Amino acid sequence: MEKELVITVPTQIKDNLNIGNIYEFILADFYTKIKKMQGKDVEFGVIWNTNGKLIEEAIIEKNGIFLREEAQALVFDMIKSSNRTMNRFFIEPDFQIRDDMIQKELESCINNKYVSIIENELADIAICSRCGAEFGSDISVTTCKYCGAEVRTIKKNTLFIMAERTALIEKIEKTSFYPDGCRKRLSELINKLPSEYKIILEKNRKYTLSYEGYKLDPRFVTIFTLPIIKKQRKKKYDIVTVFQGDVVKKYDYYAFAYLEKDDCPTNIFMHGLVTDNKKKKLRWRSEDLSANEKVFPGVKSKEFRAFLLKHNIVGNIMLDENTLEKEVKEQVNLFITMKRLLEDRNLDSSLRGIREELKGFYDEFILNANKMRLYEAYKCMYSYIFTCWKLVKDSKLSLDEQQLVTEYMTLYYGKSCNANSEH
Repeated sequence: MEKELVITVPTQIKDNLNIGNIYEFILADFYTKIKKMQGKDVEFGVIWNTNGKLIEEAIIEKNGIFLREEAQALVFDMIKSSNRTMNRFFIEPDFQIRDDMIQKELESCINNKYVSIIENELADIAICSRCGAEFGSDISVTTCKYCGAEVRTIKKNTLFIMAERTALIEKIEKTSFYPDGCRKRLSELINKLPSEYKIILEKNRKYTLSYEGYKLDPRFVTIFTLPIIKKQRKKKYDIVTVFQGDVVKKYDYYAFAYLEKDDCPTNIFMHGLVTDNKKKKLRWRSEDLSANEKVFPGVKSKEFRAFLLKHNIVGNIMLDENTLEKEVKEQVNLFITMKRLLEDRNLDSSLRGIREELKGFYDEFILNANKMRLYEAYKCMYSYIFTCWKLVKDSKLSLDEQQLVTEYMTLYYGKSCNANSEH
């Protein structure tokens, strides 16, 4: 049986998850549960991107100096808070990994598989003349993005890999992209690059991992969690599926540049944004786990999850009070109908199988859900539920028919949904 790894792009740690993070996790969670419904061997992992300036600056602001142990403790608290929010939305990863806690694994991975492509020689480095920020081998950078000062070029010994445009193209051709426009943007980016060039792996950061005495670019570290996961889980994943927003320049390019062919993603699903009614990206996040209820009063987490899973991932989801008010009525009605169908009085446990008028809806649901055509999948699920509701007026559901109602409830509303649930 094929083994599949499902991940979201590394999530930058913060005081709590924002709506974009929640949406992305819900998509990956839904996809994983769909596969498990079909008996597939699949795991969902969350990668926490913890290295870098955000944590550095928080610790320095608090203490005046950087303290690594305190930084690690802060990350722990942030992840704990994020996990509470994930639980609230019934997001259930099989494992989680922090990219600040994999020093030994990173060294082992490089030494066993990647050491031959990492070089340590003189290279041209673009560096800010005022704040010292380094911009790698891109000597076209003339102005510092942090302080605006002039950028100059120096030569220094550093770690780098030689990237080849043709090799990058070969890697992405082996990956399925949905929508395919993601591939197009990535290809356009790569085609503008030199035929061969250096990608610097070193970066001046206090909070990051190291190799051979060099501080590593946090982006390199977090992308290398992918081959490390394979080694830690002791599984040969045949398929690696990644859920992401539009991060072609921030993640996809570097993943294909850094990783060997067999470590690159197999499938990439790119989703749109969650926006307000002015088409601006929603950025709220919660410290008390109830941001959606603050912004949209009366909308419970299970209803919010179902609302997000009703929309196709291509394009943005517009979110405002009027939209949600209408949607919530539908979700509440659907949820109540599911609960009623699960009552004992509607079950004949001696009956097995799924009737033809129901099986078609299920088959179409699976077909669409596997390809993350969420609106089409939702319509099939909806038709199944309300066809069941018509049927129970004259007959009872079989054990398999009722079990499928339970599975739909789990997918859309969370496994803890019951008569006493407060979510």
